[in-house]
Amino acid sequence: MANGNAPKPAPRFYFRGNSMASGGYLTRLDGKPITLDPNVMTVHGESSLPTIGGVSHSVVDAPHLPFAPWITYGRCETRATGITAPDGTNTTTIYSTVAGVRVKTRPSPEDKVPNVKEIALQATAITLSVKSVHPLQGQPQFFLAQQPQVQALALQIIPLQGDPVTLSFQLTFDQPLMNGYTLDRFESEFVNDRKFFDHYSPGCRGVAPKFGCKPPRNSSGYILTSIVNGFKLGDKFYPGNEFVQPGFGKITFGTLLADGGSRRVTLVETHFGSDPAGSSSHGGADSNGVYGN
Repeated sequence: MANGNAPKPAPRFYFRGNSMASGGYLTRLDGKPITLDPNVMTVHGESSLPTIGGVSHSVVDAPHLPFAPWITYGRCETRATGITAPDGTNTTTIYSTVAGVRVKTRPSPEDKVPNVKEIALQATAITLSVKSVHPLQGQPQFFLAQQPQVQALALQIIPLQGDPVTLSFQLTFDQPLMNGYTLDRFESEFVNDRKFFDHYSPGCRGVAPKFGCKPPRNSSGYILTSIVNGFKLGDKFYPGNEFVQPGFGKITFGTLLADGGSRRVTLVETHFGSDPAGSSSHGGADSNGVYGN
């Protein structure tokens, strides 16, 4: 006979951690649109956990780059680990790194950037590591397991005549949602603490935030914000996490999608126009998981 007083077993945890080192593709070249070919790999360095957790590790020493010389990068490495502790706590750690990133395009006459041959975003290395801790009770906590690295991240402008001009980026990282705050705690301080609201509301995308209200969410229920709240380019400081360069396009730093049980971070992303046009992404981590019966 079954014992009706027996304690219920702990709910099972389903791991879902993922990591991506680098990827990108063109959408137009020499005036002609480019359609993605399912047989051509555009992403290198991927690790993904099965629902049971474990260790996933990938190294690509010399990736095949179908969109060179416009999108190039070197060695890619990713790792995802999912571990259950004796007390039932589940920890996911995500790591990605890529060396020698360079994304470039050519200004068109419509960009009105005279005497410029090419503009490129480059970095010697881009590294991201994220950790999530899911207790048996309560919301999970998420952390930057180490300070993100964007070594020698710079914008290089190559003129038709003369020497290249290289402007270095320095990013400022600051986001409670990746420093141990649960979503409930973040929303509580966002609603009730004016200083906290004034500091972090400018980074929230969507409907303009109002003090006393929770941060806006998109149609899928995610807060869209960033782990970067400002950066220097050369000697000039810019608030926020986006930079638009005429003749190149838009560069976005530290994109963060957050809800109560997950965080997805992309360290550097580009959407570049003129000809060629395309997109690239470097340093990605998706740390999450759910409890089930």
